[in-house]
Amino acid sequence: MSKLLQQDNKRRTLTPPNNIDQIVTKVDQAYRKYPLERANQIFPTQQGCVMEIMKHNGG
Repeated sequence: MSKLLQQDNKRRTLTPPNNIDQIVTKVDQAYRKYPLERANQIFPTQQGCVMEIMKHNGG
């Protein structure tokens, strides 16, 4: 089975959190699973967007 299908199947079997503690747990789990290489690209991407906006006087 392809990796994409496996991920899709996992999404279908997930259940939404029912309270704030479950939400915090799910966010913490997702944060810990997120690849560091991708996380290191977030700020430069966001910073580049802000710089472009500033070049055009805020939009």
